[in-house]
Amino acid sequence: MSDQDFQSYAGSYKNIVIRGLGEKYQLQARNFEVLVIAERGESMGNKLVIKTLVSVKALLNSALTSISLTSEFRLIRPHMSGWEQEIELADSSIKLGTICKRASDLIVSLIPA
Repeated sequence: MSDQDFQSYAGSYKNIVIRGLGEKYQLQARNFEVLVIAERGESMGNKLVIKTLVSVKALLNSALTSISLTSEFRLIRPHMSGWEQEIELADSSIKLGTICKRASDLIVSLIPA
């Protein structure tokens, strides 16, 4: 994953988590970055990668669900089942990052100018 992709994916994940669950989840929104570091093998074992991946997926699903329940973003509801399936099947930060990027782009596009 390039540095540009990393920043884009991490920013998208953070945007979704904070928009969906609020500022109090700012620290948890950094878990995507922890996942990338864990995958790169920088002094972290496979168990940490799996644990972090599960945590990132759960937080992402919660945030997207919360966003979809608002009237402002009701137009993302039809995408939810597909996103949930993709998130469940994702086995790497790159796959999750691409999901986050698509979802975040759609959410941002629905914000009135």
